[in-house]
Amino acid sequence: LLNLPTILLGQVKKIGLPLIKNYSRTDYKGGTQNWNIDQDKNGNIYFGNNDGLLQFDGSKWNKYKAKNSDAIKCLKVDASGKIYVGCYNEFGYFKANSKGKLEYFSISNSLDKKTLGIIDFIWKIHLYKDEVIFQSFDHIYIYKNNKVKIINAPKRFQFSFLTNSRLYLQDISSGILEYKNGKLNYLKGLNTFNNSEIWGMVELEKNKILAATLDKGLFIITNNQALPWNTQ
Repeated sequence: LLNLPTILLGQVKKIGLPLIKNYSRTDYKGGTQNWNIDQDKNGNIYFGNNDGLLQFDGSKWNKYKAKNSDAIKCLKVDASGKIYVGCYNEFGYFKANSKGKLEYFSISNSLDKKTLGIIDFIWKIHLYKDEVIFQSFDHIYIYKNNKVKIINAPKRFQFSFLTNSRLYLQDISSGILEYKNGKLNYLKGLNTFNNSEIWGMVELEKNKILAATLDKGLFIITNNQALPWNTQ
């Protein structure tokens, strides 16, 4: 009886704690930095790593390289199982062959040489309606029906976020822009974010978005207005 409270206390502490296993570089045999993570419908997990694309099925690690590039800064898996990736001056997708091995197909290879030299790093990928959007700091590349359309940043993009089925991009001079119907539309009333960096946008409820900035705190965006979310 004297030992019973201690036993019960030990059991309570374990309730709700997830099983966590750490994997080191010696396990996955890649670089130290992992930039992005996604998962396919079969449960395979993919990591955008400094040394390529890492695939983990729960027991075995595989590593794949994109064309002329090691570091993969972003990735996104679509419903068909294609793994879209963004690298330096390169973007495309991996697709499994008949033997289950991933093969790389370049999308940026269809661009002219002058354009290829100004792609720089691709930092974000979005599956937006029937398009795949690749975002760098200077451009967005819209991939649809095996063709690529390019839209220049007004000055310089920070990052982009797909939330509430709407695609937002932040430009350091023009503020918040929404990509819609093939164009960038400036959203008035959000000047609060000028000269600051948005690092996250999360849908709280319909027509209400939580925005996290680098140095100005948290904001609630509703009806094209940004209100500070003052919390402890």
